[in-house]
Amino acid sequence: MSPLDDIVRPLAALGPAEVTCWTGAGVSLDAPSCLPAAEALTRRAFALYFDSGPDTDSFGTVMAHHRSLGWTAPQICDRSAGAARPGTARLPRLETVLGVADRVLGDDHRALRLLADLRTAPPNRLHRFFAHHLRAGGRHVTANFDDCVERAHEGAFAAPPGPGRLLHFHGSVRDDPRLGTLGATLARIEAGFAADEARRLTRALRRAPAVVVAGYSGSDFFDVDDLLAALPADALRGQRVTWVNHGVHTDRGADWHQVPRGRQPAMAGLLRAAGAEVAVVCGPTADFFAALAAAWSLPALAAPGRRTTWCPDVPVSHAERIAARLALYRALGLVGEVGAMLAEEATHFAVPPAQARWALSELLWEKGRWGELRRVWSRGALPAGIDPVHRAERIGACLWVQGRLLPAYVWLHRHRRGAAAPAAARVLMETEGRVLEHMALVPGMKLLSRLLTPGFLRALQAHLPDSDVHLRRRLLDVSSSLRALAAGAPRRDDRADGDRTWFAETGNLLGWLNYHHRLLRDTYAPDRPDGELGQDYRRAAAMYASVGSVAGAVRARLLPGAERVFTVPEYLGGLIALQYGWFHRFRLAIRFVPLRVLHLLRAARRARTARRDHHRTSERSGE
Repeated sequence: MSPLDDIVRPLAALGPAEVTCWTGAGVSLDAPSCLPAAEALTRRAFALYFDSGPDTDSFGTVMAHHRSLGWTAPQICDRSAGAARPGTARLPRLETVLGVADRVLGDDHRALRLLADLRTAPPNRLHRFFAHHLRAGGRHVTANFDDCVERAHEGAFAAPPGPGRLLHFHGSVRDDPRLGTLGATLARIEAGFAADEARRLTRALRRAPAVVVAGYSGSDFFDVDDLLAALPADALRGQRVTWVNHGVHTDRGADWHQVPRGRQPAMAGLLRAAGAEVAVVCGPTADFFAALAAAWSLPALAAPGRRTTWCPDVPVSHAERIAARLALYRALGLVGEVGAMLAEEATHFAVPPAQARWALSELLWEKGRWGELRRVWSRGALPAGIDPVHRAERIGACLWVQGRLLPAYVWLHRHRRGAAAPAAARVLMETEGRVLEHMALVPGMKLLSRLLTPGFLRALQAHLPDSDVHLRRRLLDVSSSLRALAAGAPRRDDRADGDRTWFAETGNLLGWLNYHHRLLRDTYAPDRPDGELGQDYRRAAAMYASVGSVAGAVRARLLPGAERVFTVPEYLGGLIALQYGWFHRFRLAIRFVPLRVLHLLRAARRARTARRDHHRTSERSGE
């Protein structure tokens, strides 16, 4: 019996009515549908919306940064790869890319016309299989926007699938021909599923004893993963999940094999944690469904149809592409690329003044030119589209990062208390919380921070946003840090690790680096070998430098135990390079230099002791 027979046999015994199919974009790749997979669609979005000339390769630029940070995607079906093989550079997240283009182009979701051919792509043989599976009593859940399964069902049975039998959890072109409500942008998915949608998807998962996942990457971190992680440990107990990752035919035929857990999608682990029995296999997807069709006495899969051309035409001007590329680099935290664009005259003609101001502000912040940045925000009229509360927040942030903690707190607290609306107050709260966090670490200001923190935490709890998911996460991070400091206990390191993963999934490299820095701070262990600590700290500094953040690279020298890694010239050089206040520089230097000297003395003493012990051992062995 072949490996494929072993995979299909348990499903065949259940029958089609006892199996739910869960599909992704991979099932629409086959001819004649020929809809693009993630990489092709992402590349097309970059070429249409962000490349403003033959010398512009924004996709290649982003991928190069992913490689430099070690952002990789595992090769799930590579039999030659061990579980530890890192894989290839991961793609930019399509929802982030399309979300940026959608915001810049506006005009009734013009950017989403990239998906327009989903309305007319002809169904392929897999869509016809799913149509017959639905007719036989099965159910279907899909991440796809296309309605190819519905049209295949209508072509075969002259009627759409029955109510509730087919669920598009990211929306469908059939329900929204204008495309604006599809889960194709980060803004549409980052808050997770609405309660009614979550209930429908959970019921669909539980309704049948078996689920077949096919053509699906399992990368729906913000909604599907969130829903599965919230399920009780026994919610899917007794359910069998067969996850088919597409593998091509080789010279020896179809190579069906199990995927080791170390290379499986994270969603497989979440299903397992909810009680399901999960098998992830690799092999040709069409062969799997052909075998399943035969076992269920459904019509045989036909040969692939003729290939079709898929090339939507979306009009985008040269200036719009420049503005979109700057917005994308800002969204991804690519400070160096933002700086390079701001140095080009064409950028200032293409980008609205408000966006140019924000880009300059972010660049100066990451370059550590905080005194200059404070002057930028303090002087002159604000460009249209910038609320004065943002000016107040940026001025307070500059005071804070320069070490002027008390003036920063007074400034931010006064503006927050005077804010006319909760949304305006929230703009200031994160920075005010960071000031209190910093004060709690400075001798002489700890008591003041402890006195002020309870009132701030009560105000923060009352002002947590529901819609701005990124701000909510940052405010919760501030809250957890302040509560840990107030309790005199270390902060849970899974808080920073969770935020780091969040920003990685959005594609924001700088956000990921900032929470990676936070994780290094939270997990510092004094007994860790100097070599290991130095490797992590210097790697963090190099990663910050790779995205153009001078301030971030220097911040690595301020981590706990930095005196065990960095020399006095390195440390003091970093303090001079950034526009810290002079008293703050003195305070940091006077703390670091004695610790570094003490560390060197201890290291020298350990080395002398080791040499003496080695000498004694040698003498004894000679005797």
